[in-house]
Amino acid sequence: MRSLFPALTITLPLLAACVGGPTHYGTPSLDAIKPGVTRERDLVAVFGMPTFNTPARDSARLWTWQYTPDQGEDHDGIIYLTILLDSDGRVVRIVKVVRM
Repeated sequence: MRSLFPALTITLPLLAACVGGPTHYGTPSLDAIKPGVTRERDLVAVFGMPTFNTPARDSARLWTWQYTPDQGEDHDGIIYLTILLDSDGRVVRIVKVVRM
């Protein structure tokens, strides 16, 4: 049982990520983000855990999500959503939505 634990700690999160599928960052989702009100847990509930978590000054953080649009969407490539969070975990602002 002890040797099974390391394998499960790696495999289960990967499986969970696959089941969730890509998140779409459409206008309704972005309109729900309110600076000073929306918190980390709200972002995770809508978009899942960020792809990148980058430290910023004054204990702030930049959270970035990325996804590839489904076939049939009007965009090919990768979409990035970056949001600045303050030291208390509240949204300061949506920094950028980039379509590459």
